[in-house]
Amino acid sequence: MGSETLSQQEIDLLFSGAAPTEPKRPRRASATDVQLYDFHRPNLISKDRLRTLEAMYGLLVKSVEGWLAGRTRGHVELELLGVEQFSFGEFVLSLPNPSASYVYDLAGSSGRQAVIDIGRDFAFFLVERLLGGGGPPILQDRALTPLERMLVRLVADHVASALGEVWTDHIPMELTLNRFESLPEMIQIANPEDPVLVGNIKVDAGGVVSVVLLCLPFAVLEKFFTGSGSKRLLQLGGTEQERALDRTNAAASLRAARLPLSIRLPAFTAPLRALADLRPGGQLATGLPTNVLAEVLVAGQPRFRGAIGGSNGRYALRVLDLVTDPTDTGPTLPHTRIELMSTAENAAFQAELEVTPAEAGGGQGLALSALYGLSLPIAIELGRTTMSVQDILALGRGSVIELERLVGEPVDIFVGDRRFAEGEVVVLGEQFAVRITRIVASPALVETR
Repeated sequence: MGSETLSQQEIDLLFSGAAPTEPKRPRRASATDVQLYDFHRPNLISKDRLRTLEAMYGLLVKSVEGWLAGRTRGHVELELLGVEQFSFGEFVLSLPNPSASYVYDLAGSSGRQAVIDIGRDFAFFLVERLLGGGGPPILQDRALTPLERMLVRLVADHVASALGEVWTDHIPMELTLNRFESLPEMIQIANPEDPVLVGNIKVDAGGVVSVVLLCLPFAVLEKFFTGSGSKRLLQLGGTEQERALDRTNAAASLRAARLPLSIRLPAFTAPLRALADLRPGGQLATGLPTNVLAEVLVAGQPRFRGAIGGSNGRYALRVLDLVTDPTDTGPTLPHTRIELMSTAENAAFQAELEVTPAEAGGGQGLALSALYGLSLPIAIELGRTTMSVQDILALGRGSVIELERLVGEPVDIFVGDRRFAEGEVVVLGEQFAVRITRIVASPALVETR
């Protein structure tokens, strides 16, 4: 059988008495249900921030649109298509070649720069109108000449001024022209993977449809995306006395929080053959001596060890030790091991495999006996309770933890992390055992309490 281990689902199938079947396939999610998350480029724009950005850039669009209408002697319509986060490499790839890009220095930002790309077709329209023409422009697939660059710069500078104005309330932003670039690959204001904020503006002027792009590095806008949270913390902080009172109240609330506690005997393993043969009235040997220390699990993690007993008619534990290595929780499902069968067992195993498809459940899977060589992790849970963090912190050697379960009530038997059966704790010689009182026969009845 190799060295494979059983999954929790396979254990459930084994104890339900059902043959393994093909798992039900989940409903295929549509494109509108799920979107892949890009861990290399996490989204830095919240919905609230996006609405603010769209309002800001919307004002910029209306301002520039009115200014252009008076200087181009014609109808110019601008529409904000969106304000989005891209990597700088993606922004460069989106530019036409040759482009009409103006690179601006951002004052007080440690050498950071911004890019305003005037769409090439829109640039030729501007040249035509600013030189006094009134007809449709001649669109050409070439870079702007020095004279044309000077004319188009008038518009780029106005856009830069409007961009600084809409950011004034959030981040002081003064843009000064550094250079003109017609080759996109020469625009190196950031690393290709660095995030940038790109405003995308559609221009419809005299039948010419083009796009104006406004690119700002996120490093310059960090205060905008984190500032409100910082301000909120400052507002909540108040004076030193108020902060001290907040810390006291937070500590008190935390100490009053209640956590679940459970007490279990140390985990042990049992062969699947023994588990499959268990019936009410049968006994499961644990191999644990009667003086073994039980574990106290706080929120599912072992934190204390102690001697089990009774208090006020309930199961209880007297704390004797602190668990110094909470990661050592004993045998777990991944530690399931395979035991070699003896010659006689192997012969019986081979005989049991020689069954007809009908006897094997219609050929839907191997017989349960095919897995009898597996040993599974078992845990016996005496009971559970809840305690406040304050009381848990006060636990020490000699402290008594009283459970909710009465002495004599059935305890829970777990296989892996599944509740498999109920039983009574008994003593065989000098070792603990469990007399089974009820088998949880179906996953529908399993309680993961």
